[in-house]
Amino acid sequence: MMFPYYQYSYIPMYKNMYPYRLACIFPQGLYRSTEDVYDTHHRSMFSSAFPDHPSSTKNNHSSNKDYYVSLNSLDNLHPFDEMNSHGEAYNIAASFHELMKTDQEKAISLINGENLPFSSLFLLKHDIEKYEIFDQLNLRNRVALSIADEIIIGRKDTSAIQCSSCDYIQTVHSVLKWMLETGSIADGLSNEYDEILDITATLLIKVYRDKTILPMTIDMIFKRYAKGLFINHLVWTFFQSHDPNSLISIAARLKSENAKDVDLARKLLSFCPLIDIRDNAPGEKQYAAFVDWMKENCLFLHFTGETFQQSTYPIPYVIVLEAKYLYKSIDLLTGKTFEAFSEKESQLLDVYTKLDMDTKILLANFSYLLHQKNISSWKTWIQYPIAHQIAIAGAAMGVKQ
Repeated sequence: MMFPYYQYSYIPMYKNMYPYRLACIFPQGLYRSTEDVYDTHHRSMFSSAFPDHPSSTKNNHSSNKDYYVSLNSLDNLHPFDEMNSHGEAYNIAASFHELMKTDQEKAISLINGENLPFSSLFLLKHDIEKYEIFDQLNLRNRVALSIADEIIIGRKDTSAIQCSSCDYIQTVHSVLKWMLETGSIADGLSNEYDEILDITATLLIKVYRDKTILPMTIDMIFKRYAKGLFINHLVWTFFQSHDPNSLISIAARLKSENAKDVDLARKLLSFCPLIDIRDNAPGEKQYAAFVDWMKENCLFLHFTGETFQQSTYPIPYVIVLEAKYLYKSIDLLTGKTFEAFSEKESQLLDVYTKLDMDTKILLANFSYLLHQKNISSWKTWIQYPIAHQIAIAGAAMGVKQ
């Protein structure tokens, strides 16, 4: 049964609220779906939040260092990612160019190295085209560059990989994960680069249902927020995992000594009535309160899809009070109970839905607490007429009726 939502701030997630085009993975390759709504309006609105790519910057010899990342633990990347005494990364493209002139085989070998991060491959993609060495790249790199091209310019190259449909799907999954895991370290490199990371995360979560990347996605969101960068796309992707338990990791940021971490955690969790963005309560106290709230209500949460595209303080999850009142778990996405209602339960709901909100909340909360404490007593209480239920619940909860 589907419960009514008139008592909630429920706003469905329409297609035109999705900030990026959602590429789809099939054996034929990557192609743009009909949900291509990342238009020039979105791009122009948010592009100022990211630095320009080096290739679009004039006289960039003195500022290119801002675009490079050093992974000094990867010894075999020495020519491309070596650090100098000032802690600045050498120009990867320039190093690669010099090596191509003296030892092309070694240059290609380094690109195909197991420990190469996606950020380095991204920075070398124009040189790879210039030297026409795409076909000499390993499978991982060919697929990664093809995915990047599809995301940025919509170019599809089905020749990048030749294998069975099953192997293709598994390979793309593996490459997408490599792109995000090794590329997230350089998050903020450029507008294009961040767009690739965002859609990579979206594909992993939406298409492959890969929840192992959620901790990394949360970390990226908070790091971007701390830098003042745009986070709405990643936040949308995170909530598309439909995993309320992952919110505990966000709640843990309430205990952070970093004020921006706490501020963002409160905004993301503001749908919980126990989290007040203006409250200066100790982080440990707020964290414990949220964890308890989640334990109590996780069976009765419905995912609304609301995110920062619709509200400054979105409500991605709502409690279905009727389900909590009858102690029946619901499908997170549909809001429907897994079990059909008995005739008695249907009669109770007919009366319950006509009650004021405060009384509904009182009955739902008391029902949950009684069920947890003594199921036998709960089974007796739930059979009483609702007027009798209200009297018992009010007395037990200290609420005057």
